[in-house]
Amino acid sequence: MQSKLLIGAVALLALAGVIFFLDSSPLLAPANNESAAVAGAISSGVVTVTYTNSGFSPRTVSIQKGQTVVFANNSSGAMWVASSPHPTHTDYPEKFKTDCAGSLFDECAGAPAGSSWSFTFNSVGSWGFHNHLKASDTGTITVTP
Repeated sequence: MQSKLLIGAVALLALAGVIFFLDSSPLLAPANNESAAVAGAISSGVVTVTYTNSGFSPRTVSIQKGQTVVFANNSSGAMWVASSPHPTHTDYPEKFKTDCAGSLFDECAGAPAGSSWSFTFNSVGSWGFHNHLKASDTGTITVTP
């Protein structure tokens, strides 16, 4: 009985350590605050760009090739993230025959308030994006090697 309690206590302690590490690690925590994105490149992990009724925030993000950007819709309406220019969505170079428009970087449909969409950038360069449903709301993702 005591060995089962000891094993359980060790397992709980290990789990608490893992949770503490994941919660406090700057490399694993989502970089969803504007100051981190504006300050420059974020070396790894997921970057969050929030869409509100005022547009995208931050509007400019620097990431490394292979990083993922989550576009979170905190507005009161739908959001459809797509590569610039509007309406062709052709700037981002990755394309597949099954793309809904001119680029792989295209959400392909309006997503309701409270939802999110993510995209992993594998092409180095500076890529404009916009909300296809409100094309004046724009931003730029700069992808470095």
